[in-house]
Amino acid sequence: MSASEIARTPRLVVEYLRAEHIEPLCDIWCDPTVTKFMGGPRVREKVRGSLKEELELPETYTLWPVVEQASGKVVGHCGLLEKDQDARRDIELVYVIGSGYQRRGYGFEASRAIAGYGFANFHLDRLIALIEPENQPSQRLAEKLGFAAGSVVVRPSGGHRIVYALNRPSAA
Repeated sequence: MSASEIARTPRLVVEYLRAEHIEPLCDIWCDPTVTKFMGGPRVREKVRGSLKEELELPETYTLWPVVEQASGKVVGHCGLLEKDQDARRDIELVYVIGSGYQRRGYGFEASRAIAGYGFANFHLDRLIALIEPENQPSQRLAEKLGFAAGSVVVRPSGGHRIVYALNRPSAA
């Protein structure tokens, strides 16, 4: 693994953000189909501005570009974000995979790698995933990763989310 990599899987590399990642990530976040269950498409200039700020001041918990090894193309964004819900601060595992790259197992592959990275490098006790009740594919992915469904919470936007939780794996 190189110094620019967060995680590597057989088909993907999760990398630290670089300038060349910004426009492909804007394309993903501004796509209404991709963001249907994530609050809808974002405004390109706001996404671009946020990513440029992150280049200068990287955050501990953030999303990282997901790059397909075979093509070198940015196919998604995956990482860990701090979330407050039910008077508790948690770390959420978040992933988004671009159009044309969905239904290839990339969401699972990247998410599994980042969950392992979070437990190993940040010494987390648990991760959560906040998933819209209508988002069946993400619910199935969370369950495949070992997350268990819990309560339904209301987010600041007013939207309801099912809290899926994954506890730190036990040492064997």
